[in-house]
Amino acid sequence: MITLGEAYTILKHAVRDRKLRCVACHRVLDEFKAEWYPHPDGLPGPDGKRYWLYLVCPHCQYQNAWWKLLKQLERESHGH
Repeated sequence: MITLGEAYTILKHAVRDRKLRCVACHRVLDEFKAEWYPHPDGLPGPDGKRYWLYLVCPHCQYQNAWWKLLKQLERESHGH
C-alpha cells in the first residue's frame, strides 16, 4: 500500500505537470491544495495512523479523493 507521503508527492508532481483533472468539473487541477483527515480506510501516515487525502479543486471546490486521482494517472500511463 502506498503511504500518505508517497501519494502526496505523486499528486503534487502531477498537478505541477498539469496531468490531473477535477472529478466534478473536469478542469485541470492547476493549484496544489492538499488536505487530509483521520480515516480508517485512508493511507498510512508517519505516525502509524491512517489519513484520507484529497485535493481541493481551485475552480469548483470539489474534494478529489486521492485514489480517484491516482486512477487517472494510471489510465493516462496506459494510454486511455
